Amino acid sequence: MQLRNRKIRQDYFADVIDTTPNDSPRRILMDDLLLKDNDSFADMWVKTELLKEVTDDDTPVLLPNYDDVPVTVRDKPHVHLQFIEKKSTAILARRKRAEALISFRITDKTISTITQADLNELKREINLAFPSTYQLKKGRFKYSYRDKENGFEFILTLLNETEAREVITKVLAIRDKTPDWDNLKTSTSEKNFTIRKTVSILNNIEKLPLERPIADCYLKKAVIAFGKLKKVTLIERAV
Repeated sequence: MQLRNRKIRQDYFADVIDTTPNDSPRRILMDDLLLKDNDSFADMWVKTELLKEVTDDDTPVLLPNYDDVPVTVRDKPHVHLQFIEKKSTAILARRKRAEALISFRITDKTISTITQADLNELKREINLAFPSTYQLKKGRFKYSYRDKENGFEFILTLLNETEAREVITKVLAIRDKTPDWDNLKTSTSEKNFTIRKTVSILNNIEKLPLERPIADCYLKKAVIAFGKLKKVTLIERAV
């Protein structure tokens, strides 16, 4: 709760300060999103969904809190690849569009030494690895790949291990790296992800979003972030 509330205050409502009037629209909205000690599960769920709507411009890239990143990598440019399901497919499935976010760092450059030529080459490599026709197949199995020395540390929920190996190979190829499969870990769960849970809100039964949906996602946006100082969009596509 503390981490979430801090993120809301610092990342989304940094303009709301002590002198901001209590009846200002921004302060009221921020207060509505903050979790309270006496919030019920239904309250927390509604606030979570409201936060998604507030921060969702239909092409969201939610960057991490860089205050929590170790000093040794804080000055390394951070690339974020956002994948999203087609809206028409999600509508037919009667659920919110599935998303996936893959991030990695450029470890051989810093935010001060990377050049525009480097960004142009990075954009070219991303387009080669993930053309507009490429389908990232989200699923119910969780795979993690950690190679901090080379800037790779991500967790993916994909259809199967074959898909995981393909995606990881493509991401690493962007940086001219080859996978060390000893770094690949699989996490299994006995949970039934085909069942949508429900919650009662104002005496009405509402369905919660389906966890780990099976969906085909396409690269929507590629962004490179230079700490908290700046972020640059490398690729943006209509999906």
